[in-house]
Amino acid sequence: MPKATLDKIRTEALAEAKASGKNDDISAKIADGTVRKYLEDNTLLDQKYVRDPAGKQSVRDALGKDVKVIKFLRYTVGG
Repeated sequence: MPKATLDKIRTEALAEAKASGKNDDISAKIADGTVRKYLEDNTLLDQKYVRDPAGKQSVRDALGKDVKVIKFLRYTVGG
């Protein structure tokens, strides 16, 4: 994920939190959470592993430390 994209998302979330009247500490935590959520939604390894019964394990954790992803395909149903 490009650093510029993450910086933009963090800056926007920080500005939005401050505009709603949150203090600096809370605004920073909200911005960090927004970036984390963006990464979970938009990167393969940070997505939740769908076969985990608890639904809390990421794909990175499910693969283990010795596995390296070299290629993946994305299929879209419907269009």
